[in-house]
Amino acid sequence: MHETLEYTDVADAFDGDDPFDLNVSVGFVRSLESGTLQREDRTASSDDGRATAHWLDIAHHEHVSNTLMLGLDIGVYHDIMIYGRLPLVLNDTRKLTVPDGRSATDVNADLQTSDGEQLFNVPFESPTRSGLDYLGIGAAWAILNQNRDRTGPTWVISLEGRINIGEPLHACVNTAAAGTERCNRGLAAGMNGTDPGMSQGVNELRLDTRGSFRYRYVEPYAGLLFRIAWPGSAEKSFLPSGNLQGIMNDLPPRVGEMTVGMGIIPWENRGRWQRFAIDTRLVATYLSEGHTYTPLFDALGTSTHSELTSDNFEAIDPMTMMGTGRSVRFVGITDTQSHAQFMFRGGLEMQAAQYVRFTFGAGLGFTTPFLMTFTDACNPNIDQTAGDPRNGNCRNGIINPHYRDVVDLAGRRFRTDDMFLFDLYVSATGQI
Repeated sequence: MHETLEYTDVADAFDGDDPFDLNVSVGFVRSLESGTLQREDRTASSDDGRATAHWLDIAHHEHVSNTLMLGLDIGVYHDIMIYGRLPLVLNDTRKLTVPDGRSATDVNADLQTSDGEQLFNVPFESPTRSGLDYLGIGAAWAILNQNRDRTGPTWVISLEGRINIGEPLHACVNTAAAGTERCNRGLAAGMNGTDPGMSQGVNELRLDTRGSFRYRYVEPYAGLLFRIAWPGSAEKSFLPSGNLQGIMNDLPPRVGEMTVGMGIIPWENRGRWQRFAIDTRLVATYLSEGHTYTPLFDALGTSTHSELTSDNFEAIDPMTMMGTGRSVRFVGITDTQSHAQFMFRGGLEMQAAQYVRFTFGAGLGFTTPFLMTFTDACNPNIDQTAGDPRNGNCRNGIINPHYRDVVDLAGRRFRTDDMFLFDLYVSATGQI
């Protein structure tokens, strides 16, 4: 019972009368993301006659998922453990509905381009998804352990790799009340069928450091997490024609996360291995600009608009002004603007007996507004070479084949607004 709370707890082994630690956990998480999606409109004019940008509500977004979380911690030696995590998504639903105060007719009119083509229609419903996303394998080391030195803190570092193992996401739409599906498939070999997929199809590396110090009935703690991801099984979706030089973003957003919190232990009975703790924490997350999935992934990825179904090219022939070089298809993944998330979590941790622990709680969060279609027509980071057909019409740099005028041009872009997050979680852990 000298161990820290779960946040900085590390399974150990070969430690006096405790030769081996093994923790097996099963948890359930229900999460909800809900908010307003908007499209930029520059048709209005200010008093001086200049075009001004304002945002039109075009959809209410709702994303609900239920996930079974499986975990295993194995003590290796003293304060070193290896661990595994495997989430199984039981169901995942996403839909766009008409926002309050607007009619479907008005919303869909705003989703038409000047030539009368429709980008997509609202209401819009994605197929129900399920399956595996990734397998996480990592190691953690408590460099300092307050259980061994009561005058010092606990400090844990961990390194985790996540390997995508499920079918990668494919943009799909539920096209009829009967539940038939139409997917944006046939993009490359091995991408046939109608499975909408569940995995983001990326591999990820996570570096985490955490610290805590218990004083009587309270245990304040803090942590920093950094993670970077790169395309795995979804490489053909992220880079349909390879990593062309003109592409501005070829990776998902890089993420930095800071956690501060406090555990309050109002009661414990060390003789019976029982403890009750209240856990409160604030998590602040920064997501950089990147190429990733958004709430409009399915809607844009299955769009029949000619500018989204036609291939882009990495260059333009100066003689014919036609596209040349490798072609790049649009699959629904877009460049996104950097943004932040803030999440407050409150939970209870109950050590019911020596070998059994339960945790449950909830989280409420907010995502700052950000552009979901956010890239430039030219990549200015690449110097132009005289006569290079990739220069196109760029004054600086070369053509960015991920750019789509119909969604990325100022005045036609999409963004999120008032995006809220909510989740509930419960887990049980058997400890040996």
